[in-house]
Amino acid sequence: MKATELKTMFTSPFWENEYNLCIIASVDGLIFCVNHALLGNTTDKDANDLEIRIYNPATKNVLLLPRGSPSKKLPRIGVAFGPKINDYKVFRFFCARHNPPAEGKSRPNCYCEVYSSNTGSWRVIGHPPGFPMPANQGPLLGSNHIFLNGKVHWFVASKEDRKVPGSILTVDVEENFGKIDLPQKITKCSYLVNLEGCLSLLVVYDESRMLDIWILKDCHKLKWEKKCSVLSPFSELEPISAVVALKSEILFITGFHYLLYNVEDRIWRNLVNMPDPLEQRRHPAVFTYTESLLSTYGRPSDPEAGETSNGSST
Repeated sequence: MKATELKTMFTSPFWENEYNLCIIASVDGLIFCVNHALLGNTTDKDANDLEIRIYNPATKNVLLLPRGSPSKKLPRIGVAFGPKINDYKVFRFFCARHNPPAEGKSRPNCYCEVYSSNTGSWRVIGHPPGFPMPANQGPLLGSNHIFLNGKVHWFVASKEDRKVPGSILTVDVEENFGKIDLPQKITKCSYLVNLEGCLSLLVVYDESRMLDIWILKDCHKLKWEKKCSVLSPFSELEPISAVVALKSEILFITGFHYLLYNVEDRIWRNLVNMPDPLEQRRHPAVFTYTESLLSTYGRPSDPEAGETSNGSST
């Protein structure tokens, strides 16, 4: 990862609604974005709804997904990619507004539904064993999830402190739920990344500013291994906005710096200083990106099916 790579930029096409627009995933040249439903067309029942768009910067094509099920709280989103080209799934966790008891027993009101590029529609797949946490100290609609080895991973809040992760929720491309225990109690300043092809956990401790890096070496036996523990260069008053890993390097974006840590060399590098206080309000989202000509629609591109150029679907 070189400093020059951080200078490459692109402009999104004009969208009528860019309110709280946030990038949540980047897979094979497709960028997945969410934002609040357009306020002018929003009713009280839709106040917690999200618009989900898929954008290809290379082709300028955008797809607006159909609306999901109504939810009492803000939905959580995750993206998975199948083994075939343009085979993706968008998982959406929501809380049903009306949930009558079955046979006199209360039922959980949290559900997960999936949008498949193969069907072009949403389908409820059941009750998940947990509800994903929102992104920590990042964009309002951000998603601290990661897709790796055929599964999407999210933090689930601990029972003792809802601001601190207590476990990891997973769902695979076959739509099976799972759970991964954490190696130890962690802090609210924790992140999931793909480090050298392994699910990895980054934990920053506020007082000491130490950074612990854990790697799930065996995804079948779910065995964690501590890679290293290192002193971080950012201060306690410098919140982390975004984190991403590429090969053996981890990029941290804070309110004032772009910091790169090489896990093998154990070396920190400061790539960019941001003295302008306006930069602190942008809440960046950072992902690896590979240019492609894949259709946002998933199946062979069909303009009448909803994909448009330099705009959103109808």
